[in-house]
Amino acid sequence: MTHPMQNMPAAGDLPAESSESLGSAAHNLEGSQVVVQLASVRKTYPSTEKPAVAGVDVSIRKGEFFSILGSSGSGKTTTLKMIAGFEHPTDGMILLDGKDVTGVPPNKRDVNTVFQNYALFPHMTVRANVAYPLQMARVPKAEIKPRVDEALSKVAMAEYDNRLPHQLSGGQKQRVALARALVGRPKLLLLDEPLGALDLKLRETMLVVLKNLQRNVGITFVYVTHDQGEALAMSDRVAVMNNGVIEQIGSPKEIYQNPATAFVASFIGKTNLFHCGRESAHIARIGNLRIVVSAELTSEKATVSVRPESIEVGGAAQPFENQFSAVVEEVIYFGHEQELSLLVEGEPLVARVRGVDVQRGQNITVGWPAEASVIVEGKP
Repeated sequence: MTHPMQNMPAAGDLPAESSESLGSAAHNLEGSQVVVQLASVRKTYPSTEKPAVAGVDVSIRKGEFFSILGSSGSGKTTTLKMIAGFEHPTDGMILLDGKDVTGVPPNKRDVNTVFQNYALFPHMTVRANVAYPLQMARVPKAEIKPRVDEALSKVAMAEYDNRLPHQLSGGQKQRVALARALVGRPKLLLLDEPLGALDLKLRETMLVVLKNLQRNVGITFVYVTHDQGEALAMSDRVAVMNNGVIEQIGSPKEIYQNPATAFVASFIGKTNLFHCGRESAHIARIGNLRIVVSAELTSEKATVSVRPESIEVGGAAQPFENQFSAVVEEVIYFGHEQELSLLVEGEPLVARVRGVDVQRGQNITVGWPAEASVIVEGKP
């Protein structure tokens, strides 16, 4: 997996007020006010039996960057549309700042949405596009200019204020769309796959812009994406959706290092999944492969996830509880690392290693700590 934070622009490429590093600690959101709450929310479309969203319960806190992550058809966009008011739940309740808004139309909610296609008015200048929501809200003219100036400055687009949308790049259009969404100072900003139409380099640049912008303005962001790299790079918390339900909610580190289900383990990054039987309290077995786990095995069957980067080879594998002889079946070179396709006790295993020179057909020792053998729910 190529991490989205590689090749990021330097902080100096951003506006001065947005130069905080992405690597700094996430917000301390414990005890923060809940801005959005979904209570047993379901959505079933007419002429369909299977619900698009099947009983979602989630609370999103003030100032949080919250991502809803899932593949196509998982229910993530439908969930976002219900928060925005573009769709109404079949069952359940949606609360904004503690008030029931389940049946309230979009224009009556203190919420703005940024879409993938920008939705800019082509005949209006950048400034006019950003000013439009304030004009519709009948904000006094004397207040409009400074607020537009502030919004454009936050997305580093002040010098483009007299250009038309067709004179802008995709990344610049996305910045203008963000400025227009933020100028009304909503309590909540919803972003529906906002970077999907951009090329890789622009997406990487906009990741930095979005995260630093969110930190500076302090508005709650709810971000929908199918890209697990984007979600891990930007979020305070991530909800992983599959078939209309949330499989896990947690920080990016929690989701990645301690996936709750086989789906989460395989969807977030790359992993090795083994559906094993229980040999003892801390040993799972599949065929001739005996895997030591740190958590206690409480059922006769279990699925174990082992991340490829947790696996060491050669002398580095010596200290670990899990240690095996392996045959290298394939080597894929990624520059900064190599991906090894291995065969261990008749079972396939993928490892990602650095600074090791191995060849196809070679016999090597591989190993990983018991803590890296994570027990998850469900089957591969």
